[in-house]
Amino acid sequence: MNSTPAAAINSYYLVFPDAKAAGQLEQLIQSCVPDASVHVAPSLPEFYALLPTLTEPAVVLIELFWDGQEATEILLGLSANYPHLAFLIVSDGDLAAALPPRCPIPHARATGDGVSITAALAALTEDLRGTQLGAYQLQHFAGQDYLGRVYTAHQAAMNRAARLTMLPADATADRRAEFAHIAAARAQNQFPPIYAIYETGADGARQFLAQEPIAGHSLLQFSQQQVTFDSRLLAATLATAAKALAHLHDHHIPHEPLRASHLTISPEGVIRLANTALPAGAPMPDPHAELQTLAGIIQLFISPQAPVDPRLNQVLRQITLGQLDFTAAAAAAEQVNLALAPVQHVAERQSAIVARVEVAKARKTSLKVMYISAASIALLLTIVIIQVILMFIEVPGRDFSQQIKIPAGEVQFYVNKEKKTARLAEFYIDQYEVTIGQYEKFLKAMAEEKKHDPEAYKKYLPPGHTMYRDNFEPHDWAGIRKTLHKGLIQPAYGGNRLTRDTPIFNVDYIDAYAYAKWAGKRLPTELEWQRAASGNEHWIYPWGKDYEKDYLPDKAVCNAIKPGAKPPQQPRYPGPQIVDSKANATDQSPFGVIGLAGNVSEWVTLSPELGPLTEKLKDRLPMKGANYSSTQLIPNSYNRQPVMMLFDDTAQIGLGFRCASDQPVNK
Repeated sequence: MNSTPAAAINSYYLVFPDAKAAGQLEQLIQSCVPDASVHVAPSLPEFYALLPTLTEPAVVLIELFWDGQEATEILLGLSANYPHLAFLIVSDGDLAAALPPRCPIPHARATGDGVSITAALAALTEDLRGTQLGAYQLQHFAGQDYLGRVYTAHQAAMNRAARLTMLPADATADRRAEFAHIAAARAQNQFPPIYAIYETGADGARQFLAQEPIAGHSLLQFSQQQVTFDSRLLAATLATAAKALAHLHDHHIPHEPLRASHLTISPEGVIRLANTALPAGAPMPDPHAELQTLAGIIQLFISPQAPVDPRLNQVLRQITLGQLDFTAAAAAAEQVNLALAPVQHVAERQSAIVARVEVAKARKTSLKVMYISAASIALLLTIVIIQVILMFIEVPGRDFSQQIKIPAGEVQFYVNKEKKTARLAEFYIDQYEVTIGQYEKFLKAMAEEKKHDPEAYKKYLPPGHTMYRDNFEPHDWAGIRKTLHKGLIQPAYGGNRLTRDTPIFNVDYIDAYAYAKWAGKRLPTELEWQRAASGNEHWIYPWGKDYEKDYLPDKAVCNAIKPGAKPPQQPRYPGPQIVDSKANATDQSPFGVIGLAGNVSEWVTLSPELGPLTEKLKDRLPMKGANYSSTQLIPNSYNRQPVMMLFDDTAQIGLGFRCASDQPVNK
């Protein structure tokens, strides 16, 4: 391992109903870490209220039993939803009976187990973000696992993301042996619906397990959000899980008993099963009980208001009665899934129809006519082939580097509900949001710079920031690139075809800052963006002052639904649109800046006139404007609300940026 690790975590939260136990733990923490910051929450509701404010990594010591009830599922959900928080269960209750085998949250007894608690805290407070482990650079906390702390990581040699589970450096010999055996078992467990293991290994004293990243949320997380699914998704989930479990049982692969946290569904609807394989000789879960557990998990997501399809209901009933095994259940659920699939009508090209007619005529005519017809067909086929080739030619992006001069003037804003005014100097702002084509040129330039200097990217980082990756590629850049081929559609991006003239998205603050610096510009400040949007008359929205009179669905491509509208309006323009398309034509500010109301929201920098950030919002950065997926319009003066303040590594489908400068720049 190389690079200097970040400082150890020294913020602790004690969530205990017993003040005496909390006091003893606080003393134990202070004796080990004299400068520790310790906070006590005597109830779960009080801790829930604290959660939105816990934006930095911290350790949470928490009781498992509340009012005589164990809170295992709650704690597992909290651990999954807040991966930057390291949870440690500390209780005098019967943990062995309450917790599942190989529980991902470490645990210890509250009294008389200071050694175990101290050892667990040493592992949980370690912060290795930014360090290099073998071929992987660690990026962010990703949660906890029975085997150790989990990080997101990047493998530069393969240019791929990974999820790394690491054993603590001071683990005992027994724990090291167990880690090695489990890691080896998981590496051998290869089956498409199950998350794949990239490799297992060690870097010095560090044993690690690298696997493909987790896509989407687990069913445990969905259940705690009271989400329900339609019958087709339920059938697909049942089929995929049953197929994966059939593989495990058919090949006699020991594994952890199925839990809701083991199943994930990505935003695109891809269903995967966690790799929980165990070494040979470990007990196998009872197949009948495990299949019934799966049926019970599926039933959690059936809406009381929307009855499940009777065919799926019959499959679940047969499972409950023990009439199906995994293979039969998977086949039956897959049949339901296919039956519920929407009918797809394949459009036939006019050229193909003409060709078929010409062939039919040719067969009825003389040899001469047949030759003529054959030539016609050849010509038509040539045209078709050319059209197909054109589908895969990458169309270059147009030049959208033009800027709008924003004259010096006043902007109105609010601080603590007090209306204030600031005068801004003249500046220039991009007329359009930065496009995929523009950003692609930036990435190519970065690649060229890195050939001569592998650390060239560092000069484009914001002051005081570090970056745990060595490029500025947007999230899922490979997926975005695929959609640039004419005719290909990526449902994850709103169901519309992307082009190089579509605004870039999936970029975090550091990406946006780096592009702007490379382009000889900068990101606009909060108030510069607001002045460009509101003009000299301080308009509420870029197109007017009055929501009711001036708002029309096609004036802001945020697909906002007007309050009280019945039935709910469908988005007119799904997905981000070409920056100068008709979808954006009326989304124009008084100065002529396009797309400030919608299309994509935009990263901006802090304006000192708005004052310092509150404790709750520290370490966050602002965005402005709504986007195509927003459920409501956002006034120009809507500043520094929690929903508009993001961490610098946030990347979203509806979030892009535009640039500004003090002098005109053309790049």
